[in-house]
Amino acid sequence: MFGYLGIEAFASETPHLIDMINEANTQLIPSKTMICEEKTTPEKNILFICDPVLGESGRLYMPQSFLSLYREKLIPKSFLITPNQTEAEVLSGVQLTTLDDIKLAVSKLHDLGVPNVIITSFELPTPLDNALFQSDATLPHDLHLGADIQADEKSLQESSEEAKKLAASLLDLNTPVMYSVCSTRRSLVPPAFSSLIPSGCVEKSGNIDRNDNTMFICRIPKYASYVSGTGDLLASLITAKLCYNMDIRTSWELGMASIHCVLRRTLLLGRNELAIVQNSHQLLQPGAKITSFAI
Repeated sequence: MFGYLGIEAFASETPHLIDMINEANTQLIPSKTMICEEKTTPEKNILFICDPVLGESGRLYMPQSFLSLYREKLIPKSFLITPNQTEAEVLSGVQLTTLDDIKLAVSKLHDLGVPNVIITSFELPTPLDNALFQSDATLPHDLHLGADIQADEKSLQESSEEAKKLAASLLDLNTPVMYSVCSTRRSLVPPAFSSLIPSGCVEKSGNIDRNDNTMFICRIPKYASYVSGTGDLLASLITAKLCYNMDIRTSWELGMASIHCVLRRTLLLGRNELAIVQNSHQLLQPGAKITSFAI
């Protein structure tokens, strides 16, 4: 997995490094702990995950030259990319304002050669119709908390007025929501990694468009406070789960659930950096569940 690449001189060498690793790995000895148990072509035998760290909140903090580097050199060599809204928009050239925009942006990212795209979070000017999510209309989002984490959060709610407000907002139907999508283009998935394809991609169905993309979406709570590091942690969690042969949709849902368990606890503790150590158990077995829906 690679994310922040720093200076352009180092970033420009990364594609060559990927090629070298692929070439060296053509003689990989099969291992029960690795996905790549069969020898394939040098270009397809390693799982590369790309978190294209370019900017956030509508602002780029990397030079424009990095855009072409990602589009032309790095994304085509990746099995999965995990951009945020800003990164997805600048890489695809599509502003995310409607459901059709989302589908178009994801399709354009697949066109760069990457079989899997996860846009980690994004906002829309007009919320999507709740009927799209086929879920309980009494909840504004698709994050479902388990009994243990509910009890844990209840004990923390008494610690401050801010914690009480946060807890109340999570059940408020008027709470703003964000979205996340996970998409697979089956024709781009290397045969060695076919076990990572979500089950909905295997057979033709109404969820597969003309580019053979299968896309899933979920609604997630939007929290008032900003906490750094969520994108890095999510990409790492998804990578780890893929390496244990979980399919891309399951890896995304579990990773998102873990992120929100850690993030909520962080906010209830009044911190602005992720409380990872105190909540490490949530990374292995999240006390919440994310439900996604095909679109």
